[in-house]
Amino acid sequence: MEKEFNWRSSQIAYTEFGSGNTLLIAFHGYGQSGCIFKKFESALSAQYRVVSIDLPHQGKTQWNENDELTIADLEDLVRSLMRHFNESKDVSLMAFSIGGNYALGLAATCPDIVNEIWLLAADGLYTRRIFYFATKTVIGKRIFHHFIEHPKFIFSLMRLMLKTGQLDKKVYKFYRGNYDTLEKRRNVYKRWISASRMNYRSTRIIELANQHQFKIHLLYGKFDKVIPLSRAKHFHKKVPSSSLTILEQGHDLIKTKNSKFIQEIIDDYKAQ
Repeated sequence: MEKEFNWRSSQIAYTEFGSGNTLLIAFHGYGQSGCIFKKFESALSAQYRVVSIDLPHQGKTQWNENDELTIADLEDLVRSLMRHFNESKDVSLMAFSIGGNYALGLAATCPDIVNEIWLLAADGLYTRRIFYFATKTVIGKRIFHHFIEHPKFIFSLMRLMLKTGQLDKKVYKFYRGNYDTLEKRRNVYKRWISASRMNYRSTRIIELANQHQFKIHLLYGKFDKVIPLSRAKHFHKKVPSSSLTILEQGHDLIKTKNSKFIQEIIDDYKAQ
C-alpha cells in the first residue's frame, strides 16, 4: 500500500506491506521507488513490516527542503518513522544498488537502532573513485555540474570507451538512458550528491560491522557489471558475521523469482 509521511516541509512517499514484528526500512535503487520491493512481499511479509521509502527526487516523494538530504537528516527521518510505527527498539534495513549508501550510512551513524542489514547488489561497500571525485571534491563537482549542462564531450568519450572495450555495453546503455535529457541529468546530479552524503569509507563500515556484530545478508550477482561481486566477497571475508549468496545474475536482483533466496536465508536464521 502506497502512503505518505509528513516530515519537516516534505512529503515522504512510502510503500508498506507485511505483518511481521520487525520493522524493515528499505532503500531502492537509482531512479526507482519504494514499491519495487513489493516483488519480495511473499518472502518478507511474515517476518517483517516493510516500509520502503521513495528517496528525495525520486518516486512520489515531494522534497521541499532548502538543501539536499544529509546523514543527520536521514537519521532524524528514520527515528521519526520509528515513532510513527511505534517501534522503540531497532530496525532492519534493506537496500538495492545506490540505496546501499543510505543503509550503510545510517548503520554507521546510529548503530544503536540497526539490528540487521540486507544488501542486494548494493553500493557503499567500497569507495568508487569516480563517485568520490565527482561528489566530494571541488574540482570534481565543477566538472560534474558542467557535464550536466554540457554533455556532448562526455557522451563522445563514453562512445569511444565502448568501441575500445573499456566500457561494458550494458553499463553504457544504463548511463545513456539516464543522461539523455537535461531534466534527467539534473536529477542525476541531485541524486548523486544526496547519496554521497551518506557514504562512509569501506574500512569504517567494516570496523563498525564487526564491532556491533550486525547480521548482514549479502546477495550479489555473479555477472554484475555495475557493483562487482569481488567487492562483496572482500567485505564478506572481512566481516565474519555476514552471509553471502551469489546469484547467477547481473545487477538487477529485484525480481520476484529471487524471493526464494531471501526466504531461504530467513528460514536458516529461524532454525538457528
